[in-house]
Amino acid sequence: MSRHPTEENPFSDARYEMHDPFADPTITRALSSTHIAADDALGHPAGGGSSGVDPSRVRKDSQRMDFIPLDDDRHSVDVGMSRGPSDTPQQMSSREAELHRREEELARRERELQAQSEELRKSGRPANNFPPFYPLFYLDIDVEIPEAHRPMVRRLWYFWLYTECNLILNCVAALIMLVSHASGVTSAPTDFGVSFSYLFTVTLGSFFLWYRPIYNAYMKEKSLYYYFYFVFAGIHILFAFYMAVGIPYSGSAGLINAISMLSGGAIVAGVFCLIDTACWVVGGLFLLFVYQRVHKHYKNQGHTFEQAKAQAVSSVASSKTAQQAATSYATSQMQSRV
Repeated sequence: MSRHPTEENPFSDARYEMHDPFADPTITRALSSTHIAADDALGHPAGGGSSGVDPSRVRKDSQRMDFIPLDDDRHSVDVGMSRGPSDTPQQMSSREAELHRREEELARRERELQAQSEELRKSGRPANNFPPFYPLFYLDIDVEIPEAHRPMVRRLWYFWLYTECNLILNCVAALIMLVSHASGVTSAPTDFGVSFSYLFTVTLGSFFLWYRPIYNAYMKEKSLYYYFYFVFAGIHILFAFYMAVGIPYSGSAGLINAISMLSGGAIVAGVFCLIDTACWVVGGLFLLFVYQRVHKHYKNQGHTFEQAKAQAVSSVASSKTAQQAATSYATSQMQSRV
């Protein structure tokens, strides 16, 4: 249907019929003020007068704003900023020397890793590295021990070294007892001889009977190694407190011998004996604390005595020495019966 153009629009609303919105006086004043501000910024005042703005400065600012560096430009800017405009030739040469030193260090480590890899390829296992003067087996806490257990194994390693130092101190104190000739003390020669033997027997026993087992226990998580540690570390704790007592003729420069030295007028020997006593007490308490921590870890891992027995039987059965002994015994029995 068509209607006459003069007819009134039935959908029109007089409230929305307005004139040009830009003809409003308020909007006109706002637009004119915006244009004036723009002219001032560009150095062209609306009235033709001077605005106090340097046109050259405006052009420089606009040029800086318009410049957008590409990727290559950004890279060059970053390099320039990292180097620094105030770097002197001496500073640059020192940086180059530091970079060269780091490159040499990396190359040296790479050569060491390649050598170790070659040894592993040839022998199937790492080269022995302990003891350093005559390597018999391989020990490396950072390589063989899981990261979570390395602090505990390192503590036990440092305590083993502490035990060696304590044994040396005990031997020195016994030697001073021997040369001091304190009145009423007759056990000094025996104490020195026994203390000297401790340097070898206790050193080897502590390493192979409790440190090496706990090292293998944390490395392999086997119950059998934990039981070895519990038995012989417990014996070592008792030995430490026994040495602190200082019974005469026991090889210990402990408390009783310290009192005897001080009573006999041997002050220097008495002081050494007191220091030795304190070291044995500290060592025993520390190992007792670590013993409890290891036992807690053992329980948390779910190890049992039955597992230890099964692992012991399996180890004996798979041992070549045990197999050869069993074969020899069976052969001898058969020959005797024939």
